[in-house]
Amino acid sequence: MSYKAEYPENSILVVGNSQTTGFNPINQQFGAFFITFVLVRETAEILDCSVSVTLETTARFIRGFFMGRNLVQDEVFIVSQVQSR
Repeated sequence: MSYKAEYPENSILVVGNSQTTGFNPINQQFGAFFITFVLVRETAEILDCSVSVTLETTARFIRGFFMGRNLVQDEVFIVSQVQSR
């Protein structure tokens, strides 16, 4: 059986989770908020990102904050985008 990996061998998976507050769709469906990053191990370049949300439009919007960025070098910019948008 042959399998071609979707991500390079030097990539890592980073998963973050958080409890959501109150009664909301994310809490109803997932019980928590999850965000997953696929990063290049050596550079922290973000190759992919997924989030636990109820609507695909929301997932694409959030994904746009991270794609093509560097999780370490672009941290201040990413945080400012999340807070202002």
